[in-house]
Amino acid sequence: MSSDVLSGTKVVLVNSGQTVHNRKIGPVRVSGVLEQEILNVLDGGKAINTKVVSGGQVYVESGAVVSGTHVVNGGSQTVYAGGKAFDTVISAGVGEVVAGTSTDCFVSAGAEQFLFKGGESIGATVFGGVAGSGKIIGAKVESKGNEFVDAGGVSSACVVHSGGQEYVEKAGTLKNAVIDGGLVVLDKGAKTAGTIKFKDGGRLVVSGGKMPKAEITDFSAGDVISLAGVKYSKSDKVTVPVDGEVEITAGKKHYILHIAGASTTDPGAFSYGGGNNLTTTNSSGMGFLAPTAPFTAAAPAALPAVASPLSPPSAASGHHAPASHAGLLTQEFWSRETAFAYAVISAHGASI
Repeated sequence: MSSDVLSGTKVVLVNSGQTVHNRKIGPVRVSGVLEQEILNVLDGGKAINTKVVSGGQVYVESGAVVSGTHVVNGGSQTVYAGGKAFDTVISAGVGEVVAGTSTDCFVSAGAEQFLFKGGESIGATVFGGVAGSGKIIGAKVESKGNEFVDAGGVSSACVVHSGGQEYVEKAGTLKNAVIDGGLVVLDKGAKTAGTIKFKDGGRLVVSGGKMPKAEITDFSAGDVISLAGVKYSKSDKVTVPVDGEVEITAGKKHYILHIAGASTTDPGAFSYGGGNNLTTTNSSGMGFLAPTAPFTAAAPAALPAVASPLSPPSAASGHHAPASHAGLLTQEFWSRETAFAYAVISAHGASI
């Protein structure tokens, strides 16, 4: 088949009330002609345990449900608004594009899941990348995994484990995050809500001079907050003006961090020095603040070059045409996101 040239598109329709099982979607030969195959699951249709390979595509339309899709070797699955996907496994490439809902997706290293505004990813396990302006809920970002929250996007109740990284861009929102040994970067203008909880080490980077509104909890020795917008000098002071607040005075500017457990009765828990570090002797208390401190977190893993998914079949061809989503996941998107991540790291003096 290496010498064959794709000369057409074959569309397999799954209509309301129909269910297809264990279907393989990819290049197929029809009457001696090699064609690319698309599985188009319509309202009320279901597809279970589909394997998508070599440029094959699955379209999940409003009211359709798919489960157990395995995307490999450059295949892709597009979940339109109102469509639902469960237990997708993305092994490589474009992977899954979501304007509806994707639940319990497994994103392998080198694979990507992208969310349009209104799309939701719930409970994903991420060793590759998940990104976009939709809602990322309860994701587990594992070692070398990356989560990017675009403007208008929301990351809610996500856990960033050791070696994992999350980047929240301007006008993106971080809500009820858990930093479990990983790295979370808030771009200038990023929003926060709820809490940011530390667990077993990790680092929070705050770009710009506006501090997060979220309460920082379980902040202990070994945890790090890097304040990128605070220019350090030896005359800077750190105080606890009221319980639950840590104030950094840098020149004429004052910065407030809401840190659970900070107490006016124990100001000696903080020691500011070493160039730009504030530490604590309390192993379960306020921990370790490092304004503008260089960090050594690994740069985002290189993401493979990917092509845009095939255009949906046209109505003129006699096939059903799903509503088009312009600009499905492209290399340009990932280049922009990766450039942002590298810029943040470089700005903090990291060696990459």
